[in-house]
Amino acid sequence: MRGAKRLKIWQRADVEWLQRRFGAALRSVIMHTDEGFFHHHWIVAPDSLALTMDMHPGHVAKRLVRAAGGDTTKSNKAYCAAMRAWQDSYHDEVAGPFGFARVSSAPRKHLTTAAVRAAVAAGDWIPGVGPVRADTRLVNKHE
Repeated sequence: MRGAKRLKIWQRADVEWLQRRFGAALRSVIMHTDEGFFHHHWIVAPDSLALTMDMHPGHVAKRLVRAAGGDTTKSNKAYCAAMRAWQDSYHDEVAGPFGFARVSSAPRKHLTTAAVRAAVAAGDWIPGVGPVRADTRLVNKHE
């Protein structure tokens, strides 16, 4: 499956994932096509400003650790763990099935510029995203 049909399926999967996380607080999802890859920008706004911080998993985790007497180091670790779990959830439910790599800031093998350019030319690498599985590539505006 390629092209516009695959893009629509990804859009639906992306919006459904956001709806499961944020419910009625998800106010807007807009697709941008002005860069090297399609992506969404979205707005979440709960009915009550008091609930705003409850929408962000990292802030919730940090606040819970601090309320239990944890120090800054422990609360920062909780924040990072919650955000990794949130990103893993997106990758497992949306990005992974479409072939996008889960790229992290952890130390990893660095490729030469020539190797990355060759992978981009072959369609095996998306600038700003990283490697993709060739059999599940999502179409981008350069195709």
